[in-house]
Amino acid sequence: MLLDERMTELCDRHGIRPEGLNLGLGPLGSPFPRD
Repeated sequence: MLLDERMTELCDRHGIRPEGLNLGLGPLGSPFPRD
């Protein structure tokens, strides 16, 4: 998926992890799997 690739690229470029974006969706949960 293009969005996933772009987010990975941006996170790598800026030295952050996707989990660090803290995108909580309330009752829907987190868009990222928990390790």
